[in-house]
Order: sequence, then structure tokens, then C-alpha cells
Amino acid sequence: MMSSLFAVSLYYGIQAKKLMHTSWEYSRLLNDIREVSYYFGIARKEEKNWILFKNTRHLESQKKSMIRVRELLAGLKQNADTSEVVQGVELLEDDFLDYDSLVGDKLSDLNAPGQIASFTQQAKRIDEEVVEEIANISHLLMAEIGRQQMTASWKFREFFWNGCLLLSFGLFLFVSVGFFWFSSFRQRLRKLTYATQQMALGNYHPELQSSSDEFGVLVYYFNEMADRIAEREEKINHITEELIQANNLLKKGGLPPIKYPK
Repeated sequence: MMSSLFAVSLYYGIQAKKLMHTSWEYSRLLNDIREVSYYFGIARKEEKNWILFKNTRHLESQKKSMIRVRELLAGLKQNADTSEVVQGVELLEDDFLDYDSLVGDKLSDLNAPGQIASFTQQAKRIDEEVVEEIANISHLLMAEIGRQQMTASWKFREFFWNGCLLLSFGLFLFVSVGFFWFSSFRQRLRKLTYATQQMALGNYHPELQSSSDEFGVLVYYFNEMADRIAEREEKINHITEELIQANNLLKKGGLPPIKYPK
């Protein structure tokens, strides 16, 4: 019974731990998708700075940001274990491919206001699609985190209540065994006390059964002591009777001759 309760409690504890680890993994994916949004925002900012200032430093920063975005997307696609998240990441990859194609073809050659307006309009459309896909993926991940945490919480409650049940059963068993042992010890102690009282009244043959435990050893030596006292008492009574008989013979003057040992 106790082993079964322990096994069930241990099972729920392991399952809860796994679910919490899965929840942590989803939280890490959610942080990665937020980093994607952050670095894509930096890329868009550097893109606008390049259009305004034509400084190659902004163009290099925009390229580095997009490299980081692609690295994060690759990690997301590898670690995601739900088809909805993987599909969302693939849509994001398509959007970023369109953005890279747009930037690679037109960004460095933008000069005329018409070209800049057309480029800005196309980049804005891609930006809106990216924001929508990031929001969808974030929503999926947050929903999965909530589900995993709720399941883990339920598993932890099961683990707690099974542990309480196991502890209660163990405590009940401990108290029951302790009560049985105490009752047995008290009964044997009463018998030993009664035997001692009988010895004080002259009954040197108490009926006490010994056993292999410490109390049984005490009973064994008590029986040995009672037997020796009974034997000594018998010898004393025999000698006393002989002395009484000799005293009576002395009074009558018929004392038999003393026999000396050879």
C-alpha cells in the first residue's frame, strides 16, 4: 500500500517537473520571438537612417540586425514542437525573405522621392505582416505556456495530496505499531510486577514466559533468580526442620551419637 502511494506520488512529481521544464522552454521561445521583433525594429530604424543620411554605418547595422533575426528564426524553427508555431515561423521567414530581397535590390540605389515612397510603402506592408505573424506566434506560445503551467500545477497538487496521504498512512501505521508494542510491553510488565509480589508472599515459582528481546532476557534471569531463591529456601527449611528435631531430642535426653565424616 505504502509503496504504491509512494510510486504514484513520485510519478506525479516527475510529470510536474517535466511540464515545468517544457513551460520554461516555451518561455525561452517567447523571449526569442520578442528578440526577433526587437532586431527587426532595429533593422527598420537603420534602413530609415540610411535613406536620410546615406551613412554606410547604418547599412552595416541593418545587415547585422537581419543576420541576428535569421539566427533566431532558425532556433525557433528547430525547437518549436507544435505545427502552429512552426507554420508561423515559416511565414515569418517568407516575410523576411521578401524584406531582404526588397532591401538588397533597392535600398542602396534610393535617390528619387518616388523611389523612396514606393520602397517605404512596400517595406511598411512587409512590416505589418511581420508584426501580425509575431503577434500570432506570441499568442500561441503564451497559450501553450498557460496550458503547461496549469497542467503542472494540477500535477503538483496531486503530488502534494498523495504525499499527505502517504504521510498520514505512515503516521497511522507508526502510531498503531507503537500502541500495540506499548500494550504488549505494559501487559508483560504487569505480569512481572505480579510475579514479584508473589515472590514477596513466598511463591517462588512464577509462570513467566521468556522471549528473545531485552524484556525476555530480563524475564529469563528473573526466573533463574526465583528458582535459586526457591532452592535456597527449601534448603533453609530442611536445615531448620533438622535443628528443631535435634532440639526436641536434647530436651528428651535422647540425642543420637554424633557421626563424624570419614
